[in-house]
Amino acid sequence: MYEAKNLKLGQGICGPEFRGCVNSGVRPAILKSKKLKVWGSRLGRPARYAVGPELYLHDAIQAYLINSNIKRVWKSGSQEVRFFKTSASARRYFKELCDRVLSFNQQDAERERGEREEIKRVYGLT
Repeated sequence: MYEAKNLKLGQGICGPEFRGCVNSGVRPAILKSKKLKVWGSRLGRPARYAVGPELYLHDAIQAYLINSNIKRVWKSGSQEVRFFKTSASARRYFKELCDRVLSFNQQDAERERGEREEIKRVYGLT
């Protein structure tokens, strides 16, 4: 459903939002970064793709280029952005993140449906 095929340099794709969230910035995103390509090659950092929450991608890229201690994963609290050299591994991880969000959304919808049925049963609503 969410496929990141043939991204051009500087392009990115965002995945699904979490259920109930609109423009929260935590939906998964993949970015083929110009900054990573240009500055990363000069600094000896091989990554070309950044995958993680949309809100944190640019901060993570900046930190990755400045801080040589960051190898493949940048973390900020519970959020993390991963860096990849190849598009295949970046797309695979992006699809995994999208599948997690879709699975969470489905579980949340089922839980809510169950709660509504329980309320209807307890209060005798139709």
